[in-house]
Amino acid sequence: MSRYGKLVVAIIAFVLLIIMVTFSNKEEQPLEVNSAVAAEILLEPTKHDSGGVDADSAFIIKSPATLKAKEVEKSLRVEPSFDFTVTEAAGTGNELMLIPQETLQADQIYQFILPLKEQQSLKWAFQTKAKLKVLSTLPRDRFAGVPQDTGVEITFSHLNFASLSDYFTISPQVEG
Repeated sequence: MSRYGKLVVAIIAFVLLIIMVTFSNKEEQPLEVNSAVAAEILLEPTKHDSGGVDADSAFIIKSPATLKAKEVEKSLRVEPSFDFTVTEAAGTGNELMLIPQETLQADQIYQFILPLKEQQSLKWAFQTKAKLKVLSTLPRDRFAGVPQDTGVEITFSHLNFASLSDYFTISPQVEG
């Protein structure tokens, strides 16, 4: 092999080595946190109610000790996966904001996993809201022979929702 050929092989090997080192640092890197602090780290959605987490919600990571946003962003895994950023929450030293870069899927369970060096990973799970729907009615739909003074019961998929009139109408219109 000529001198020129050996030089080309050496340069290619050097470039490959740099690429491997660069990308190996992007893998999951467990956080160094003592067990007392780990037990108090919380992950909470910013928008949620009894129906679940809103699809456009961000998440707050609260810790009694200061966590570095970039370290958490490198370490945290989400299943099913979505792209997100982690930033320091404004005005606090112990809160981080996890911001999804896309709208979350409706009626989906998301698991968040934060690996720690000396103990088991921290895990949280949240379910996003499903679309509002009618689960049952009494009397049943299209039932015949119902007296005119009968009450109507409707069971919805969500509790405590606002603006029922946005979702519900009776036709022909009746009082009550």
